[in-house]
Amino acid sequence: MIYLVQFNFETKVRTTKTVQVPSATQLTAAAAEAGFPLRTDCGGAGTCGKCKISVNGNEQLACQTIVESNLKVIVPESALRQNEKTVIIQTESFLETGQQNLIKRTGHHFGAAIDIGTTTLAAELHQFNNPNTVWTVSRANPQRNYGDDVITRIQKVIEEPVFLAKLQKLIVNAVDEMLTELAEKAGINTTDISLLSVAGNTVMEHLFLGIDPSPLGFAPFTAPVSEYPVCRGNDIGLKTVPDGIIETLPIFGGFVGGDIVAGVIATEIHRKSCEQQGKKQQCPQTTEPCAFFLIDIGTNGELVLCYNGEIHTAATAAGPAFEGGRIEHGMLAVSGAINRVELQTKESEGIETGELIVSTIGNQPPKGICGSGLIDAVSELLRYGLIKPNGQFNVKADSPFLRFWTMNNGKPSFVLVSEEVSDSGEAVLLTQRDIRQLQLAIGAIRAGIELLLQQQKLQPEDIKTFYVGGGFGSFIRPEAAQRIGLLPREVPLERIRFCGNTSLAGARFSLLDSRYRNESLLLAQHAHHIELASLPNFATVYTNAMFFAQ
Repeated sequence: MIYLVQFNFETKVRTTKTVQVPSATQLTAAAAEAGFPLRTDCGGAGTCGKCKISVNGNEQLACQTIVESNLKVIVPESALRQNEKTVIIQTESFLETGQQNLIKRTGHHFGAAIDIGTTTLAAELHQFNNPNTVWTVSRANPQRNYGDDVITRIQKVIEEPVFLAKLQKLIVNAVDEMLTELAEKAGINTTDISLLSVAGNTVMEHLFLGIDPSPLGFAPFTAPVSEYPVCRGNDIGLKTVPDGIIETLPIFGGFVGGDIVAGVIATEIHRKSCEQQGKKQQCPQTTEPCAFFLIDIGTNGELVLCYNGEIHTAATAAGPAFEGGRIEHGMLAVSGAINRVELQTKESEGIETGELIVSTIGNQPPKGICGSGLIDAVSELLRYGLIKPNGQFNVKADSPFLRFWTMNNGKPSFVLVSEEVSDSGEAVLLTQRDIRQLQLAIGAIRAGIELLLQQQKLQPEDIKTFYVGGGFGSFIRPEAAQRIGLLPREVPLERIRFCGNTSLAGARFSLLDSRYRNESLLLAQHAHHIELASLPNFATVYTNAMFFAQ
């Protein structure tokens, strides 16, 4: 049976759209077909409550509602995903001298470097005879409708194997769209793009190539494939570049995928570690540290320690909090997202008052808060004692910031933006649940850093340079990251380097010079991968890491 679903979208410009869908279609899928994807932060499990809508006058969760008759649906703006077509990305040209010494690929005119992240996608188009000319695009990963973390997506494939083809089609179609957009920007045909260099975490690379990631859902979390065969676009369903060659970066092991291999290529920490080790051998009295650390902060926290010329890797399940997922008013780093938060006090006539200053991406009216803004906000509340070490809010009656507290569903919340200022007319809050989600993410990252250093009998002070990659790596303040415990306080600020999207940067160099492609294969073969959860003290370290330091 075919039914009609009339959607009334309560945006600034009220929009009505009617679609025809078969019986048993999930309402979230019907909304996406209407061109208005809904928030499903929990992957459709019915636990986040973000897709709350009105169906024939009754309040329901769209992810738990199937179409069995003609429906009239009212969708509030709070249930809609924000405009995520353009996600803020930033990379650096890490190779200070290598950029000028690239050996160009022969037989190719245009190529694309692509980063396939759990939450966001990014791509660059390069002209091989003019590598300084580059076009870029980015967008949200459409697979988010089926879970905001890779574990949820793996579980869906395990429960329903046909989901593998569905998830692959989503990501392939998104890449097709990005390649089309890039070609339009460059004024070429998509078929002129003859080479793709792809980097992503282990699960995303598997899904992109149509490889079943199910073994990663069970201990010992072994990836079915660690080195991917070179294929052509037609092999995986890419319509824009059917004859294009696809080179996918290999993985280090487990959940440490091609994105972190790309990060090592971009930052060259393996070379720097060898150079520092050579200096120590020549001069044993030197006190300079020789360890280099790289962390890619995103939905998955992937870690690399280069020490004594060796590469040690591990992965942690950070969750989507750093990219706005499972946060009450969280969103990606797009226009209108709060990315900076600062609390200030001033005294006038003996009375101390508190002020709250927020800034947004693009200086647009605030819509929600992205990862860097979340880190800033919690850091500031910790600085003024408004959050306890265990993560509980500390509502002080004598605090100059008392007026920013409100009750939300019977629990205290901190008002970042009032409803009068908010773009949606709804206040942007920081809730107790948000703090808990951030604690879980911080605990995973912090525990991973501690355990990886412990395995080599190192201290944070032994790290010469601490590289931070990830979609929002360039936007967080290092002092805020250290205050909340995301980065070790023992590492001097001058040793911390924020690198932006190292996955895309590494894919770029692999694209432009085959030497880096070959090097990635060697690096993956010789790295030492550690499954942190198998370590006897993992649970204890992880639990302790969730507490905020005083």
